Amino acid sequence: ESFVTPDEWPEPVRGMELGRTVAALRRMEAAGRADRRRHRARADPNSGYDLAVIAATPRPSKTRWGRLLADCGFDWDVAVKDRDGERRYQKLVEALGAYVNEQGDALLPRSFRVPAREPYPAMLAGVDLDAAVYDMAFYQAHLAGRRDRQDELRAIGFCWGRLQPEYNLVVEALIVFKE
Repeated sequence: ESFVTPDEWPEPVRGMELGRTVAALRRMEAAGRADRRRHRARADPNSGYDLAVIAATPRPSKTRWGRLLADCGFDWDVAVKDRDGERRYQKLVEALGAYVNEQGDALLPRSFRVPAREPYPAMLAGVDLDAAVYDMAFYQAHLAGRRDRQDELRAIGFCWGRLQPEYNLVVEALIVFKE
């Protein structure tokens, strides 16, 4: 969701928050589908009302430009097809691997943003990789109970205790604050 078009792209789209826009379009599409299902049960076929008019949320995929996007290969259902986050997880591991190959270790600096260049995955360009992989939600969604994934990260040198010193400082600061 955080992909921002790089400075090398043409002027009209340079700096566009494309990831956020695409995510919003997909959410609108999903809401439109849910809205249609919800209203379908209430729409009497003899009422004379068109279901498309009753449903409040528009469906971007049904517009002319939405069909053009679909013809170019745009996937309106990516969130539905990737419920367990497998695709995102694999891309994060790919980005970590690219970082390790360039830097020689997996000690990500604070706020390391995935560059918009090879060998990094394009879908993660601009993403704060440090925040993404050291987030508790990342652990819970992708690693908890998944020994195979934990082993995969260990194999590329992932530093599990990286945030412990910072966590210790936070705890000390909170103790002092309480006193």
